[in-house]
Amino acid sequence: MNKSKALDDFKSLIEILENNINLFMKGKTSTYRTVSVQLRMLMCDKDSLSQRLFPSAKLHRISSIANNSPELEMPALQLPIQLRFDGGKVIDCDLSVDDVLISIKEWLEQPLLTQHITVREFIESVCDKESKHSDPDFNDTLNFTKNIKFGRDESRKWLMIALGKYILNILKNTVEYNNL
Repeated sequence: MNKSKALDDFKSLIEILENNINLFMKGKTSTYRTVSVQLRMLMCDKDSLSQRLFPSAKLHRISSIANNSPELEMPALQLPIQLRFDGGKVIDCDLSVDDVLISIKEWLEQPLLTQHITVREFIESVCDKESKHSDPDFNDTLNFTKNIKFGRDESRKWLMIALGKYILNILKNTVEYNNL
């Protein structure tokens, strides 16, 4: 592995994530698509940047599913984000997490909105169906998220931004802690 190239890519990814999240918050809502590409590159791909640079990294478990036992039937919908509204319009969001730390692989495989949609499935669906190229149809994951609205907005946009904000915060702390 060329560690210098990987670190360069990592720093660029942080900048791209931050810029696109900021643009989204200023009303350029299509930038959730770019956030999905960066999250996939960082975490989901077979030889992802996180696996190359931080193979033992841990992330906080998403709290909306934290107290559910696999033996129990989960509700039809779990909202793992905190939203702030102004006049019926969503103005900000944060991912709800608890204190339990889990591996990146476990984090990606945990349920996100339903027991059948994982974090990985959600990121890859937005990236593959809307961002890397334009497929003629949504898959089941995107059809599900398209029908859930937060104010006037489709849930997948805000959910992707919440994931991006959480990961961006972790990345920035990693850079500071490791003096990268």
